[in-house]
Amino acid sequence: MWLSKCLVAFGLLGLVFASEEDGPSDPSFKANDGELESDVNPAETPKGNYHIVDHDGVTVLNRDTFAYFVQPKDLVMVEFYAPWCGHCKKLEPGKNTIFRPSVGFVVTSFYISEYKKAAEVLAKDGIYLVKVDATKESELAKEHMIQGFPTLTVFKKGEKLEDYSGERTSEGIIGYMQKLNDPNWQPPPSAVVTLTADNFTKFVKNEKLSLVMWYAPWCKHCKQVMPGKTLKQKKSFRNSSMNHQMYFQ
Repeated sequence: MWLSKCLVAFGLLGLVFASEEDGPSDPSFKANDGELESDVNPAETPKGNYHIVDHDGVTVLNRDTFAYFVQPKDLVMVEFYAPWCGHCKKLEPGKNTIFRPSVGFVVTSFYISEYKKAAEVLAKDGIYLVKVDATKESELAKEHMIQGFPTLTVFKKGEKLEDYSGERTSEGIIGYMQKLNDPNWQPPPSAVVTLTADNFTKFVKNEKLSLVMWYAPWCKHCKQVMPGKTLKQKKSFRNSSMNHQMYFQ
């Protein structure tokens, strides 16, 4: 049994179907559902005065303030949450109520949010932790492909970097964000191969199985699955000759 990894290969759509002028800058270009800009994700950072809300030490964003706050920042973690989500509540401040038989009464202790503790420490390094109620801001959640709660997404200068999958503790979040903030940090090597007119035929002929994505640089749906994004799901299947691992965004 030998292992063969299915590589997701990228080819420039313009090499096959369009000229270099095609796209938003071309006079004949027509906006459609795949355009990069949207009401909640404008191409340029909004200007003006916005009221930014703070709740228990953590910045709260909505569709009107998200781009204004996130796009200029070097590093931001956004918690997309639902108020009814049990896992989300573990990141929030709360209280423990315990009956102590030895003293005959109930003892209540309050504890600070793990997310808030991390936010206070990271703010000293210019790293921001914010949150969005995805049940109220469904358009924002859809724009960033939020499928479960809580989802902790990291942005660099407004561009989605990846979803955080580590421990949901202040220590875990602090260590992870400080690592990303290190000027010497480099993302892990990508398994994605970029194809052009020069190497396309040779590559696909030498691979038993390839999945090629034809994309346009201005398409927002394409940007969601570009290299550097977190792999959402991993599926494996077997047959008599090989074990494939296929990755889907």
